[in-house]
Amino acid sequence: MSNAYTAGGALLGPAAGAPIVPLASLVGPYGGYKGDAGEWPRSLYSAPRDERSSKEFSLRIVCPNANIGGVIGKGGAIINQIRQESGAVIKVDSSSSDGDDCLITISAKEFFEDTFSPTIEAAARLQPRCSEKVERDSGIISFTTRLLVPTSRIGCLIGKGGSIVTEMRRMTKANIRILSKENLPKIASEDDEMVQIAGDLDVAKDALVQITTRLRANFFDREGVVSPLVPVLPYLPMPTEGTDSLSYESRESKRHGRGHTYSGGYGSSD
Repeated sequence: MSNAYTAGGALLGPAAGAPIVPLASLVGPYGGYKGDAGEWPRSLYSAPRDERSSKEFSLRIVCPNANIGGVIGKGGAIINQIRQESGAVIKVDSSSSDGDDCLITISAKEFFEDTFSPTIEAAARLQPRCSEKVERDSGIISFTTRLLVPTSRIGCLIGKGGSIVTEMRRMTKANIRILSKENLPKIASEDDEMVQIAGDLDVAKDALVQITTRLRANFFDREGVVSPLVPVLPYLPMPTEGTDSLSYESRESKRHGRGHTYSGGYGSSD
C-alpha cells in the first residue's frame, strides 16, 4: 500500500493482510488515538512482535518558565498523571536560568504499527499547559505551541515548494510557521528548527496531531505509508487550569540555506 489512509478514511496497516479499521474507531481523548480508555487495543497487531523493531520516539516542546507550575502541578500531580495515562516519559529541563523558556522532552519506545502513540498522547495532553495564551479582541483565547525539530527532519513538514505545510494550514485553519534561526529560544541547539502553531485550542490541537504524526512517520522511515493529507480528527477538550495567560508576539521570518529556502517564512496570512 502506498498510502495509510484510503479515500474513505479507513486506516490500512503497512503489512499485507493487516486489518482495515474505520478511522472513527481510533479517535481518542485528544482526537488522535483511542487506546488509553482501555476498551480499544493500542495496536492493530495482536501477534507478538520483535522488540528490536521498536524505536524511541521523542518530541521537544518549548514551554515558558511561567507555565511550569501548571505543567507539574502540586507535588507533581499533573505531570505524574499524564505520565501514567499516556505511558510516556516526560522530562522538564528548567536548569538553564538564561532565558524565559524551558524544554519539555517527551519520549516512549514505540512500534510504528501501533495505532496509539504514547509520545503524541502526552504532547496533546500537555499542549494547553505548555502553550502561551493571548486573548484576542473577540474574547477568544489563542494558543501558541512551539516545537523544536532537527533540521534533518524539517523537510517532512514543509514538502516540495511548501506544499505540505500549506495543506496542513488549509486543513486545520491553524497559523503554522517554521521560524528563522534568529527566533530560536536559547535552549535550542544549533541544528534545531522551531515550528510554531497558533490558533484556538481545538485548531492548535488538530495542527499538533498533524505535525507530530508526520514527524513520527519520518522518524520510522515510513512516510511512504502515510497519506500526504493526514485526516483532521475531532477534538475533545481537556482542562487547562493552572496555565497563566502570556502574550506572545510571533514574527515573520526570512531564511535561506541548509538545503531549503524560505521566502518571507512559511507563515500564514491571518
